[in-house]
Amino acid sequence: MKNMILSIAAIVAMSSVGFADEYGVPVESETLDYAPADKGFYLGLAYNHLSHDIDHENLGTNYELDFAAVMFDIGYKFNPYIAVEGRYNISLR
Repeated sequence: MKNMILSIAAIVAMSSVGFADEYGVPVESETLDYAPADKGFYLGLAYNHLSHDIDHENLGTNYELDFAAVMFDIGYKFNPYIAVEGRYNISLR
C-alpha cells in the first residue's frame, strides 16, 4: 500500500504543467506549427547480428553462437508526438 501511495505521489509531482524561468516568472507556452513533412506514412528496415563465444576451460567445451535477424517497419505519423506503427521480425539463423 505504501509503494502505491508513493507511486501516485510521484506521478502527480511529475505531471505539473507550470514552468518558470530563473527569476520565477511563468513562461508562456507557444503553439507549434507542424511542417507538412511531420505527417504521413513511413517505412523502415533494420538488420541485427549477435555473435558470442563461450569458452569453458575447466570443462573443455567451446560454444559459438551466431544469430541474425531482419526487421521491417511501417507506420503512419499523425503529428510529431503520435504515430501508429507495426513491426515484423524475421530470424535468419
